[in-house]
Amino acid sequence: MTSSAKPILLIEDDPAISFADGTRSASFTVAKGATAGQFVSGPLLSFGTGTTAGTLTFTVTLGSNTAQTAVTIPAATAGIDAAVAARNAACDATLSYCTTSNVELEINGWDNTRSASQLVFTFFNASGDPIAPGNIVVPVASAFQQYFAGSALGGVFGIHALFPVNGDSIQVAAAEVQVRNSAGTVRTSRIVF
Repeated sequence: MTSSAKPILLIEDDPAISFADGTRSASFTVAKGATAGQFVSGPLLSFGTGTTAGTLTFTVTLGSNTAQTAVTIPAATAGIDAAVAARNAACDATLSYCTTSNVELEINGWDNTRSASQLVFTFFNASGDPIAPGNIVVPVASAFQQYFAGSALGGVFGIHALFPVNGDSIQVAAAEVQVRNSAGTVRTSRIVF
């Protein structure tokens, strides 16, 4: 008998929730007298839980019978997938903060709570000492709420932060970024320019 299993996320429809083949449904067979089903790829099938906290409901249909089970994905601190730094990044010359010696940080990650509220940027010189003014705290709750309200990407986000440098941007050797959400704060590793 061939049947299928389907996961459904009740809170958000995160597109990263899928089986290993990228689909949201997986067929399996159950041989007469067997105590377990078999997917096409074998007895197990990998599954991605996405980037959104909430409850996943799996529905299994076998003939005219259905059964469901729920899996809770707990809230977590933000995850950082990639962080890249660039010196003397180009910017719109009409902007008052655009200089010829800008530094830019690009951070890609996910926030399964969709509640990022604060970013903290710290820049370091070649000796590893923080550069004045020290921590640059940016309240971002409103911007992230607006972004997530219009995003169909679950908790995935990308940040491009441009900072004008008064002086020689070569003095900026590295940076760290903290991302705070309702589950806590995560800090990137040192991002080298």
